[in-house]
Amino acid sequence: MILADRIAVMMNGQIQQVGTPYEIFNKPLNEEIADFVGVENILHGVVQDNENGIAKIEVDMGPLTRVKWDTKLVALITKQSRESLELRIGAELYATFKATSVHVVR
Repeated sequence: MILADRIAVMMNGQIQQVGTPYEIFNKPLNEEIADFVGVENILHGVVQDNENGIAKIEVDMGPLTRVKWDTKLVALITKQSRESLELRIGAELYATFKATSVHVVR
């Protein structure tokens, strides 16, 4: 990865994605590639709305807890995190994240 200008990902004898190391590892085109390069949080969902490049996606939560802020920001956390943070309805919370860490793939 350090020496490469471009990387091709092959699966089942077919090239699935070609791009820079950044593109392959940070913007995988599908779930198989994301899993292959080590993306840990792969959630299945359906795009409900897409306006001006901002998508609203309904996600199957599974073992995760959805935390909602009044600003409509939503975070998914594990049960263990929820319990250790002692979250309760109405509690004051702060959240930070890098916008560049959000990716939607097909």
